[in-house]
Amino acid sequence: SSRLLLLGKKTNSIKVQRSEIANLMRDEKNESARIKVEQVMRDEYYIEAMELVVLFCDLVSSRLLLLGKKTNSIKVQRSEIANLMRDEKNESARIKVEQVMRDEYYIEAMELVVLFCDLVSSRLLLLNESRSCPPDLKESLSTIVWACPRTDGVSELIAIRKQIMLKYGQQWIE
Repeated sequence: SSRLLLLGKKTNSIKVQRSEIANLMRDEKNESARIKVEQVMRDEYYIEAMELVVLFCDLVSSRLLLLGKKTNSIKVQRSEIANLMRDEKNESARIKVEQVMRDEYYIEAMELVVLFCDLVSSRLLLLNESRSCPPDLKESLSTIVWACPRTDGVSELIAIRKQIMLKYGQQWIE
């Protein structure tokens, strides 16, 4: 994708920096070389982290789109509710209705999480350039962080949350 191509430019920059480090070492400018090495290491770590965010956002989108199965089960449950009401089992029907409503709310919420993951993935460069959270991504990132413990075992969201914490700090997560 275009996001990863732009990260590729940063990778090319790292290659140039490595040759500069070799020149500094050859000229015995060890302190300058050490500083440059630290910068390259930070850049390499950052590239890996951003590639992971893109990958995990795409995986979250794919996994949560499988919620269509849950939508099909809601249709079946609705017909069961109709049968229960026809048989005058109102209490059982009420309980089933509550479950269907919870499932529908969950599906709607997960669709929003997918949209926010897509937005974060597409705005990766903006995240790259800013030290603090960009205002237009604050809602998206906050929603992803909030949804993380409330999803049923979506480990990719946990990984995205971890990367957000590494980028902006533990206090941003809390």
